[in-house]
Amino acid sequence: MLLPFHYKVYESAPLATFVNIFLKIIGVSLLVAGIPLLFEADGPIAIVLVAVGVCFLILGNVLGNVLARRKVKKLYGKDGSKLKKLIPMKETVTEENGVKTTKTVPDIVEGMLNPPAKITICRDKGHYAMAVKIEYFVNQKPVGKLRMRETATIQTMQAVNTVSAVLGSGDLGKQLEFVVRPGEEVIIHYSAYTFMDIERH
Repeated sequence: MLLPFHYKVYESAPLATFVNIFLKIIGVSLLVAGIPLLFEADGPIAIVLVAVGVCFLILGNVLGNVLARRKVKKLYGKDGSKLKKLIPMKETVTEENGVKTTKTVPDIVEGMLNPPAKITICRDKGHYAMAVKIEYFVNQKPVGKLRMRETATIQTMQAVNTVSAVLGSGDLGKQLEFVVRPGEEVIIHYSAYTFMDIERH
């Protein structure tokens, strides 16, 4: 649980991170100014400062979350359509008691891929962490440190894979699961630490 005085870093929304930290700084400053006055003659003023400070701390979390949710919807669509592309689907027909039913199921090959699939990580142009090389991982293994407009390519024999980026804090970011098919070439687009899209060829 995120406590009111802890700041939060939103991977996909730098503006939300800035707002969260900025409001927390204001809140902490008001608390630092108000708490010592509680033990002096200016009790009412101190109570107001402390109350407003707490409000700013809580507002930092609330407003940061709202901005982050809006950014995610803008990136991936309200229905998460871009994220849905990570798992290809296929229609299958099953028959039970003479009744045929069509179902949409994940298109996942069992066992090892033959031939293997090719995965390319492409770091697109963006306005965040422009001067920083960012390291990307596939299946928790490093594939390269990329500047903007650079790519790194590997092969995999796994149908189900994961991709992630190392955050500015040095921690491994959220892992996204995606599926590839035999002989398929996929290009996964990132803008800094944020997944943007996936192409299949």
